[in-house]
Amino acid sequence: MLANDKDRLMNKSVMAAWPKDFETDLPIVPPGEFTDFSEYPNSNQPSRVRKLPVLRGFFDDSRFDVSTPLPAHMGWGTAPIGQKAVALTFRIQRGPNVLYWLANPADKRVWEVLDKWDAANRMVLAAEFKTGPTFLVARDFKLHPKLSAMRVAVSQAERLTPEFIADASMAIIKDEVKLMASTDIAAFAQLQQVQACMVRTQHTGGVAFMLNEGAPGPQGPVADAVAALSKAMLQPDRPRH
Repeated sequence: MLANDKDRLMNKSVMAAWPKDFETDLPIVPPGEFTDFSEYPNSNQPSRVRKLPVLRGFFDDSRFDVSTPLPAHMGWGTAPIGQKAVALTFRIQRGPNVLYWLANPADKRVWEVLDKWDAANRMVLAAEFKTGPTFLVARDFKLHPKLSAMRVAVSQAERLTPEFIADASMAIIKDEVKLMASTDIAAFAQLQQVQACMVRTQHTGGVAFMLNEGAPGPQGPVADAVAALSKAMLQPDRPRH
């Protein structure tokens, strides 16, 4: 349960600080992506771990304290999200604050990385911030049966990927990820800040959106823009004239 659950919608000032799309200069849903340790030359991880892919995400350091010594936990799993989609989830909790990576279970690139983590019995997450230091952590990892069962979605990628992008981006923009979040640390039973990124690959694209005037709401301009985008993504291609 969240310490303050009455404000269910993402604050406009928070979204305004999100990364910008290079071509359009529009805010984009915070992205996650796979990279390697060449991006982190000063890491003190052992050499066998430095051979593994890294799942990095871009987050707001004003809502995640990496400087204060606090109990921490790193985990993974699955969760329903939005109207239709299910996400593979990866998370870091530090004190009362949580970072989530939402990944598409129909994305074969995601499973390629999970197989490498499983073989090495190690996963690696890196949280990057606009102003603060990168927070890179690793822990033991195994593809448990419930997670492995999600691989069947790859065979339905053409249908499931647009649904995932639509539902995951809407959940992040409307600040609904915190509704599925729960603490992994007993000393911090109430979460304060929950933020998420959407993992993009060559198979799962990112989302840029218009940030109009007025506070976003269930029927507000941001929600309308994302709903229109979601609807467009789920429509079959129309012939061009």
